[in-house]
Amino acid sequence: MRRSKKQFIHWMGDPSVYPPILITAAALVVYLTASYFSSGYHHPDEHYQIIQFANFKRGLLPRSELPWEFAAKIRSGFQPLICYIIFSTLGAAGINNPFVMAFSLRLLTALLSIIAIRELLKSADLLLAKNHKYALYIFCHLCWFLPYINVRFSSESWAGIFFIFAYALATRRTVTDNALSFRIGIFLGISVLCRYQCGFLALGLFSWMYFVKKVRLKAVIIGFSALIGILLVGVLIDKWCYGVYTVSIYNYFNANILMDIASKYGTSPWYTIIGYIVFAPGWPLGIILLSAYLFLLITRPQSPIIWATLPFLLIHMVIPHKELRFLFPLANLCPILFFSALSGVTDRRMVGALKYLAWPLIIFNFILMFRVVTRSTRNGETMIAQYLYQHYRDRKVNLLTSFETDPYDPFMNYAHNFYRPGNIIVNRITSIWQPDFSSKLLDGSINLLILPGSETIGIRTKEKLKAMHASALVGQGNIPWQLFSAAYDPLHEGDALKLFVIGESH
Repeated sequence: MRRSKKQFIHWMGDPSVYPPILITAAALVVYLTASYFSSGYHHPDEHYQIIQFANFKRGLLPRSELPWEFAAKIRSGFQPLICYIIFSTLGAAGINNPFVMAFSLRLLTALLSIIAIRELLKSADLLLAKNHKYALYIFCHLCWFLPYINVRFSSESWAGIFFIFAYALATRRTVTDNALSFRIGIFLGISVLCRYQCGFLALGLFSWMYFVKKVRLKAVIIGFSALIGILLVGVLIDKWCYGVYTVSIYNYFNANILMDIASKYGTSPWYTIIGYIVFAPGWPLGIILLSAYLFLLITRPQSPIIWATLPFLLIHMVIPHKELRFLFPLANLCPILFFSALSGVTDRRMVGALKYLAWPLIIFNFILMFRVVTRSTRNGETMIAQYLYQHYRDRKVNLLTSFETDPYDPFMNYAHNFYRPGNIIVNRITSIWQPDFSSKLLDGSINLLILPGSETIGIRTKEKLKAMHASALVGQGNIPWQLFSAAYDPLHEGDALKLFVIGESH
């Protein structure tokens, strides 16, 4: 019996070398599922400053449909270049479905994330007891918000992925040599190219390597030089993107820091960052993460997590404009943070209390994880656009929407023509109760209607929709578990939209 158990453990894999194969396989299934369902974007920048830039370079988009960031030249051309290459390759292969093309970006991100997490786990034996490692492997992949973040082709997610590659190399047990430092610098340089604020993560990690790990100064200089080299390559990529030589990292600093343009989108006090940490993961988990960070800060200030992340957190506390997504580059460190703190807990009463909390937190985690991997982003606008593309691409469609519910122009500034087929006419309405609503219906077209979910639940509205012979086609339902309604949900940024067909049985 013991022999078969040893064989099973050997087949599963040594956790000090690589994640058990079943955990990795389960993570792949979850991440692929999230890649498929998580259509759209968490923040508009994910679309407008990457996909729109790439399609402009492909000659498919006029300059007038680009956001102001293009004219200001404040965005690195690195991710638009990756997008350009992938889209051009798919186009050459005859694949022009915009939703398949966007899915390919999420799929690539998911696979990179899995590889980065695998590298991160190779360094985990520096900090953790053996009896924690299998739990760590599970939560490094499947902490509820990670599949959502780790499939986003956004600057924040990609910056975090490449920072994890660098962090994993820097924190391994082996003494960092010149070649390893060079690789660390390469990964940190790509991280900074994706999101310039990650320069503070690089500064913190290099500082830890020199002052705590005692890496030779020459090796640190080589790593830093590699980072600078990547930023210089970024200048050449920016030349491709903008058509002129420019230094986008300086342009960004000048626009958003010196000119303070970012503050026009809102300002928040410094403690907003703490609020994000506590409430964004759901307050039970958030309180644990904040406590773990403070515990390490006080008891093990030499921790690489503290050295790498503290400058990054402090600068975001100082910058007036704050958003939750700015902390996404740190997301993959959360399980490492928790288990690092746990390994330092010696009080038996505290250990006993954590054991009682373990199962409720596990259940909480996996219910929320199921939610995020099976939902579209935001209010489901891109999911509706995808449904229209799949089912009504060859039919003349009259789409009735308000400004707030238009899946092709949700911000009333820049159109979503990437997703919009030419057969759909958007007809603006204010409400289904407006006196001239019937005149908005067009003969010879399929009349479709998009409404916010909150406007479809009243008795009078239901009767009105029934009288119009309006049948629901698709929509993003509300979470059925009210117990978790107080938890912050980064997907639920507004009313979930619903699509109806009018006057047609379906």
